[in-house]
Amino acid sequence: MKNKGRPCSAPGCDREATARGLCKRHYQKLSRRRSWSAMPKTKQGRPRVKPRRCRARSCDKWVVAKGLCTTHYQRQRRKKMPPRPRRPVGFRHLNEASRGLPAWLLGTATKAKRKREAWRHNLKLFPDRFRRLCVESGLNQRGLVSRLGLGKETICCYLAGSGPNLPHVILIARVFGVSTDWLLGLQEDLGSRAPAARRRPKPRPAKGFWPRFRRLFRQSRLNQSQFAARVGLSPAHVCYYLQGAVGPKPETVVKIARRCKVSADWLLGLSR
Repeated sequence: MKNKGRPCSAPGCDREATARGLCKRHYQKLSRRRSWSAMPKTKQGRPRVKPRRCRARSCDKWVVAKGLCTTHYQRQRRKKMPPRPRRPVGFRHLNEASRGLPAWLLGTATKAKRKREAWRHNLKLFPDRFRRLCVESGLNQRGLVSRLGLGKETICCYLAGSGPNLPHVILIARVFGVSTDWLLGLQEDLGSRAPAARRRPKPRPAKGFWPRFRRLFRQSRLNQSQFAARVGLSPAHVCYYLQGAVGPKPETVVKIARRCKVSADWLLGLSR
């Protein structure tokens, strides 16, 4: 150590120097208060470390990074960051059929923020079609909660435009007797509806997805990288789906069904 055995350079201090010619007490006082005038000077009469002021106009604060103080550095950093996309709150595009509906059914009664919004992941039609099923069922909010087995906040978030969970999509399709293709926006016409489930089914993972995904991979006669490029996924996700280690998201099911030209019901193992 350079300062080993040397006394502190501060006037009237006999302690041993630890850093920059100062003892521990005076060095901490210097770093906290930034009192460079009390800095011990060398033979040339200059401080050991020359301080720098912020290069912004009319700012006398000390430099932290890139020639700026903390305040001006954070301002410059925020300007370079891309703006966050605005999230649509509630059901804004009202039509004649939606007039007179309660606030919870329009999705405007919730203030919850979800990371995966439906409008970002090609699931724009899910909130409208889920709302249509709720209106046609003739049930109130409590009736829907007891029939679906979901919470009030979850139902309001789905009606407001939040991205759905895949087990919940399968549950809603089974309860109302519709296909997941129509619910996820892959099919325009509702078609013939299956009889609704008498008992309330439990949300379960789509276990039939993995064997159907392996079947598509074998029929393609491509390697994992080529098949990933064809489907629009990463090779890592293709590997996970082939191993059955990770479950898919609704937007992933929509993407695979569109590119492989299959139905979502078949891909999830709900139909033959």
